[in-house]
Amino acid sequence: MPKSRRRKPRRARRAVRPAATPRRRVATVRPGQDLSDILTEEDHRLMRAHMDAAARGDARAAYEHLVAGAMVEGTITPYLLRELVLLGDDAPGWMYSRWCADQSYRWMLLEEDQRTDTAVRQTMIMAHWDRVEPILDDEVALLELGSRIAGGDRLCSELATFEYAGLRDFLDVKADPALLDRCDRIGEWAEARMGGFLLEQPVAGALQVRDLAEGATLEVLNLGALSDRAPGAAVIGRLVPISVDPGLMFEARPIDVDLETARQVAGAAAGDPDDWVPVIGDARRDGRLPYAFSCGRQTLYSSDLVPLEPFEDPGGGSASGPPPGRLVELLGAGLDDYQANGVMVAEVALIVVRVSGADGVASVGPHLAAVMYEPRVFEALQVHCADREHARGWRLLASGLPEPARSRCLAMAELCAA
Repeated sequence: MPKSRRRKPRRARRAVRPAATPRRRVATVRPGQDLSDILTEEDHRLMRAHMDAAARGDARAAYEHLVAGAMVEGTITPYLLRELVLLGDDAPGWMYSRWCADQSYRWMLLEEDQRTDTAVRQTMIMAHWDRVEPILDDEVALLELGSRIAGGDRLCSELATFEYAGLRDFLDVKADPALLDRCDRIGEWAEARMGGFLLEQPVAGALQVRDLAEGATLEVLNLGALSDRAPGAAVIGRLVPISVDPGLMFEARPIDVDLETARQVAGAAAGDPDDWVPVIGDARRDGRLPYAFSCGRQTLYSSDLVPLEPFEDPGGGSASGPPPGRLVELLGAGLDDYQANGVMVAEVALIVVRVSGADGVASVGPHLAAVMYEPRVFEALQVHCADREHARGWRLLASGLPEPARSRCLAMAELCAA
């Protein structure tokens, strides 16, 4: 395990204004293609400025530097930062902790840290060997596969960030106090171990999970990890502490595995931190885990819901095909597709809690929270979901949601009551 480098004293720096270059997209590259001949010196400067702003906890400057430079089409990073910018001071500390952990891996990649190369090779062996073996003599194909793994396989980022102490070093060397002050118990996150769990059922604002190492049922923050899974789904992931109820959450959306693999990973947690690695390799060789099982789409920091693909653009734009039913009415009332979709999510949530009471909050709450964070949607809710009859529903929804969704639901309840 590499040792942390000592933090060097740094003078406070002002945020660098983004260059006045237009936003450029790289849309025709092959997956994993080397972009070194495409990126300019200005692109590299903007990426450094983006990383420095992020390490200061300045989401707005980080966003502006990012979109001013070259980006690969389809990346979710601008949406991750945009949400932090929109929430501002309302963003909970655990969102900043998720951002901080994500930053640590991006920092390692930018600095060409040798631990990322080690993580790529380890991930190749344990999860991609059937694709690696046929191309061992093809340097270009091997490099492109390695780039895809570094950029898209959670196992690789998990190894570099946690087992190889990337997050610990980032906190010690790169992260500014301004970022650390906004995070929630991030120092303890750096020590979190991979575990195996069963996602059992949502209750109020929590999700019950069974820790397969201890056999205990725990409650974690419900951000929608069970929304597209059946109760009892087996997963691997890291539970980390937070200072708000229920006191625990998944560091990132947990990864789907089979029950046997989850049990073995849970058992390996008692040994060395990376004892779970050969378990994954055995499961792949035995055919229990499909290829690229750990390469699912990234979620927003605020949610464990998998976004639609392509990612919805909050700036508007019409979906293909004729809009159905209620959507027609809302579009006719002057809303765009994105606002109308948010209103319909809220209307469904209000119906569910009217029928099921507080028991329905856990299933619809994460979906409602995901749309309420968009200011334009929240404004539309104040027009279309503010009837007096909805006051009780909004209060019930608030009872099972984390901040800042809770406060926004309570504001809606007050508006309805008025």
